[in-house]
Amino acid sequence: MIVLNVWRLTRALRGLTRMGRKSGATVCVLTDLRSSPLAEDAHHVIVTPVEGIQGTASLTAMVATVQAILGELTDAEAGRAAGRVQQAWNDLDLMDDQP
Repeated sequence: MIVLNVWRLTRALRGLTRMGRKSGATVCVLTDLRSSPLAEDAHHVIVTPVEGIQGTASLTAMVATVQAILGELTDAEAGRAAGRVQQAWNDLDLMDDQP
């Protein structure tokens, strides 16, 4: 499970991260916070910078890191894992489904 946290931490993201860990997933947290509270439920924590040019924020480093990780993890298990993630989202009823 790859968890992305930038700028502020929501209770929902913290709960999802904890649920992933309790479900037996290997949890990797990517964050801009060196002391992220998500670390307690993570197997791996990667701190990526979000500072851009002249004080503007940039997610370029984080997106590149996610792409590298996903490239290494893609296999037959990826489809099954994606289905389990979708089921978790449905169980939490967080999304406003639009027609």
